[in-house]
Formats: sequence, C-alpha cells, structure tokens
Amino acid sequence: MDEMTPHSAERTATRLARALAQRGARAEAVGVLRAWNGYDTPQAQDHLHDCPGDQETEAARIAEAVNAAAHSQDDPDWE
Repeated sequence: MDEMTPHSAERTATRLARALAQRGARAEAVGVLRAWNGYDTPQAQDHLHDCPGDQETEAARIAEAVNAAAHSQDDPDWE
C-alpha cells in the first residue's frame, strides 16, 4: 500500500471538502424545490439533472434566489 504524503493528503482532504459542500448544496436545492414547487424528491432531483449547466450551478442559483427573498426577521437562517 502506498503511503500518503502530506501533499497528497491535503489534495484528498480538499477534494473531500469540495464534494461534501456540493452534496450539501444539492440537498438544500432539492429541499427548496420541494417547498417552492411542490415537487417530491425525485422530481426535484430530476430538475437539477435536467437544468442547463451543471447541478452545482443550478444549486448555487437556487441558493441565491432564496437568499434574495429572505428577510432577517422572517428567516432565522438568513445571513
């Protein structure tokens, strides 16, 4: 088995962190689509798969729309 160097360990950790962030963004976008459009989970996932561009771009667009519509008094997660 190959030993992991500090550099390869850092690259692996960075890839893992990026993958987890993207997965979280997609899950959040699915939740938003379910709430806003009345989709079930498979429909929301299909929307992300069928959108122009990639899933991460669509998830970021949805998050931006949510943040733009949020009001600090109404939404405890608003930043």
